[in-house]
Amino acid sequence: MTDGRDSRYDTRLNVLYRPLEIIEAGKLARESVHPWYNQTLCEVNDSVVRLGVVRGEYHWHHHESDEFFHVIDGKLLIDLEGRTLELSRGQGVVIPKTV
Repeated sequence: MTDGRDSRYDTRLNVLYRPLEIIEAGKLARESVHPWYNQTLCEVNDSVVRLGVVRGEYHWHHHESDEFFHVIDGKLLIDLEGRTLELSRGQGVVIPKTV
């Protein structure tokens, strides 16, 4: 499902993997052609695990639930009001809802 505001967004809410299936996140990331690719990988209890591939600047927004970000490769800058978090490979952070 592509976000109607910008064709660079490729947001897929379908769950790709069921329990006990091997998750191929690296393969999905390598094959992504969109600057902003987001795919639900699996469900864990009442949550979902998503893969996001971000190339370039993403629009300012907030979420209605807590979000966990973990950098597998590259660097991620998260702009917050008053400061910027810089995550490098292997680092992660939880951004509380509405932030």
